[in-house]
Amino acid sequence: MNNIAVPTKYLIFSTRNSIRRISLDTPDNTPVELPMTSLHNTIAIDYDHKDGRVYWSDVYSDVIRSARVDGSGRNFIS
Repeated sequence: MNNIAVPTKYLIFSTRNSIRRISLDTPDNTPVELPMTSLHNTIAIDYDHKDGRVYWSDVYSDVIRSARVDGSGRNFIS
């Protein structure tokens, strides 16, 4: 499991082959790539704050997956 410090306030967004986070707590707004693997064409993401999980759809692979923000606990949804 990766040890990534998670800010209190942040924005999560996707690029074509990555999911990134920008801190809204600090003046350093450099995007941090989350350790998600095998992303090919990620077009939609969601975040469940209660469970701390990121959900994304990948249209290249035709799947929906989820994982914790640190990349662990990866699940295939459909």
